[in-house]
Amino acid sequence: GQRWDLKLQLSSEVKQALTLMLQHVQGVLESLRPSWQLTELAAMCTFPEDPGQPVHADTSHVYDQQVVTIFVALHDISPERGPTKMYPKSHMDGELHLGIKEVDESSAVLCTMSCGDCVLMDSRLLHCGTANTSDLHRFLFYSSWMPPARRSRGSTNTILPEYEDGLSLRDWQQWTS
Repeated sequence: GQRWDLKLQLSSEVKQALTLMLQHVQGVLESLRPSWQLTELAAMCTFPEDPGQPVHADTSHVYDQQVVTIFVALHDISPERGPTKMYPKSHMDGELHLGIKEVDESSAVLCTMSCGDCVLMDSRLLHCGTANTSDLHRFLFYSSWMPPARRSRGSTNTILPEYEDGLSLRDWQQWTS
């Protein structure tokens, strides 16, 4: 495909974006479990004419703990701009992950977004970036959060090495100040 991820430094702009986001989602994450650490901090760019991705999960439904990814739209994302398509509850269906049965397209949710909207996703959820048929790039800011533990085996590790295992949700106001 024609997409890339850029690992981000904790610049003043990134800290400001994290602050705005975490003010709204900290309570949601902590309602799931009390302790989280940052495991991804990046931006994604999808180029015009990107054909889209195959349906996939970012982490294993068998081997990995829950990882929650938060996507933030950096501009409006219309259907033509290649929004993410998600398959609700697929993270709990082993037969889907093993390829024994296929995803039900009628259950898919196309995540069109307005600038500043965010979507939270369990990284074990089956999803795909759809084709960007527009003549515009698609940009997302994202971060992923996991319980303090071993790193996942999946692709969810897009973070600079100096931040690995060192930034907790509980202390975000300190490390973003």
